[in-house]
Amino acid sequence: MIVTVSALLLNSASVIATPEVVPSQLSEIFQSACLDGEAKLPNGSAVPVAFEALPDELRGRLGSPASTKVWKINTEGSAFLYLAEYAAGSSPNSRVCGLASEDMDSHEAIDTIEQRVVGKASRDYQPSMQWLSPQAGYRAVVTSAGKFKIAQVNWLSDAQRDAAMKIYNQIDH
Repeated sequence: MIVTVSALLLNSASVIATPEVVPSQLSEIFQSACLDGEAKLPNGSAVPVAFEALPDELRGRLGSPASTKVWKINTEGSAFLYLAEYAAGSSPNSRVCGLASEDMDSHEAIDTIEQRVVGKASRDYQPSMQWLSPQAGYRAVVTSAGKFKIAQVNWLSDAQRDAAMKIYNQIDH
């Protein structure tokens, strides 16, 4: 009995001590994971979950990837970081990385992406926005699905990137 109570106390203490991510950190997590390629999360702030744990609306948009990695982020509402990879020719994008959250400030996500792609944040907020960065090889999107706000990077295939670069190189910069 004493061992069981001690184990319960230890388990509850570890749950209490688990770092919680505040909504204002979600755009930074998206940036580090999806734009920089390395998620910077405090230990214990996210746990791996199955693809099926993602919200139905988002899962439907992602289709049938060949492989996925999904983490549930420890925050007030529901939040997920996800990476989906697709077989060649099965999707317009070879890889998708995103963050879906009930509490993410979509304006912060928009500013984060615009700063990266354009060099400055325009503060022109629309319900759904996208940017193409052919030099970096991706299309970034901020949108929503149900009650979730989504910031996502869709990596371009080689053919998509080549086509986008042809157009980009014709524009006077």
